[in-house]
Amino acid sequence: VLGASLVLRRGDKTRKVLLDNFYTGMKKNVMEPGEFIEAVELPKPVAGQVFRAHKVSKRFEQDISATCAAISYTLKGGKLSGVKLAYNGLAPSPCRAPKLEAVLEGKSPADVKAADLDAAIADSFTARDGLRATWAYRALVARNLALEFIEEQKEVA
Repeated sequence: VLGASLVLRRGDKTRKVLLDNFYTGMKKNVMEPGEFIEAVELPKPVAGQVFRAHKVSKRFEQDISATCAAISYTLKGGKLSGVKLAYNGLAPSPCRAPKLEAVLEGKSPADVKAADLDAAIADSFTARDGLRATWAYRALVARNLALEFIEEQKEVA
């Protein structure tokens, strides 16, 4: 959600890959044999940019999450703008959630409806239970995290 790029190195050759394009499936990515991640590059934040992230797991330290989420946005005229939202635990690999981003984009935080987020989650991800959580739990947490990430803006607006 921050527009990160990874610098991949093998020997004296490097290449840059957007983090959005790094994962290709469960435990799969674009790295070639012998490559490693040399650096993570993040663009400087823009004025007014809000970034939030949260991990939900039984034990916070050294535990794989049931779900985690991150969001980035700015408020322009009381409306959410430039919304980027990503999750892990809802799909086989970490991914952006463009349908949820569309639900949030251009709305005032107070106008965001839980039912609209629920519908976007159902339309974006394949329901699947896992060892760490049921799909019903993951979907509920995904929605509630999105609402929590913008909640503080309701109070400011």
